[in-house]
Amino acid sequence: MTTILRVLAIVGLAVGGALGMAGSMVAASNVRAVCWAVDATGVIVATVILALSFLRAGKMEVAAGFLIYAIGEGVMLTGTPMSLEASVPAFAAGTALWCAGLVLVSVPRDFNPITRFT
Repeated sequence: MTTILRVLAIVGLAVGGALGMAGSMVAASNVRAVCWAVDATGVIVATVILALSFLRAGKMEVAAGFLIYAIGEGVMLTGTPMSLEASVPAFAAGTALWCAGLVLVSVPRDFNPITRFT
């Protein structure tokens, strides 16, 4: 993976994590929607970069896990403009895909045990 892609993946995950939590803490629905939209976009970009990187390295299970995680985040992205109550089905479907992706990423021994357990 090139340095630019590595930095882009790190920034996407960091921005996604920060804005995802920030969106959960604000009361204004329009600010929450913007935070979650940027969060989801950053996470999608980062996980697709990671998926392609692991695919190139021949780690199919991990690549598939990151790709499924990106799809789950994309499903969640569809619920960002809705009210919290209306976005529950998209959130639930995205969470199910997250779980499947995280299993595929965590089962192979490509990461150290602490990372896999976390």
